[in-house]
Amino acid sequence: MPVGEAIRWLNDNHAHLEVLPRRAAPESRPVGQPAREAVDYVARCEKLLWSGSGRSVHDWLHQRGLGDDVLRVNKVGADPGRRFLPRPKGLPGGWPAAVFPALDRVGGVAYFQARFLEPPEGRDKYDNPSRRWAANPRVAWTSVPDSVEGRRGVLVVAEGAPDALMAAQAGFASVAVLGSMYPDSRVADAIAGFVRDNDVAVAVCFDCDVSESGAKGATKLIGLLAERGVTNIENVVPPQGMDLSDWASVTDEWTTVFDQAAVAGVEASTVPTLDAGSGMDLGI
Repeated sequence: MPVGEAIRWLNDNHAHLEVLPRRAAPESRPVGQPAREAVDYVARCEKLLWSGSGRSVHDWLHQRGLGDDVLRVNKVGADPGRRFLPRPKGLPGGWPAAVFPALDRVGGVAYFQARFLEPPEGRDKYDNPSRRWAANPRVAWTSVPDSVEGRRGVLVVAEGAPDALMAAQAGFASVAVLGSMYPDSRVADAIAGFVRDNDVAVAVCFDCDVSESGAKGATKLIGLLAERGVTNIENVVPPQGMDLSDWASVTDEWTTVFDQAAVAGVEASTVPTLDAGSGMDLGI
């Protein structure tokens, strides 16, 4: 007799246990409507960043080149771990992490990602909330600090929150794509909507990595934007092996390329694209 049939026979003739119905999986949150628990977690992490418990995360962010003004206005936080910050199941695992909120266009918390300072073995650098707490909007908008003079005319589209924050710190309107390898129609719609509302050029700046995932993601996104009538687009490629934050850490000249994309009346084809790894005119 097969094992399954044997177990059913034993139950029918001896144990008489009732079969429990399977518990339905929790429903996903609507995009842009995180649960209160997720918003509370972000708020507590934001406070902890400026406390002794968040000092290691604060120092790590400074080492990445992000100053206090851009961290404050974008509600960046610190998760020192479960010992200091209890949380319900389905929120990040609890190792020391920087918490990057994904803000909507008016500054509300729509989602977040926790970036481990030292990822546990076998874990990715980033941890996300489960869908029961928040749905990934695929884009995270940033705010330029009041202490910085805003640069007009261009939207910087970056790969991940830290790079978008670096652009915002320099005064650029910026948005992070969360999962740049797979930009989709939702990402393109959000960016195209911003372009229509603000009449700006777009500078896509994804990582220049060995796997070329950044290049592939940028190419796909540019195509999706073109389908939506966005034509003034420039693909800005950092030097080989760098992301936007790495690039900013080695030269102050990185902003020049984005400023050129913002010049009124300049055709996209005249804005220089950096050759990956060339270091051209960067002072590297």
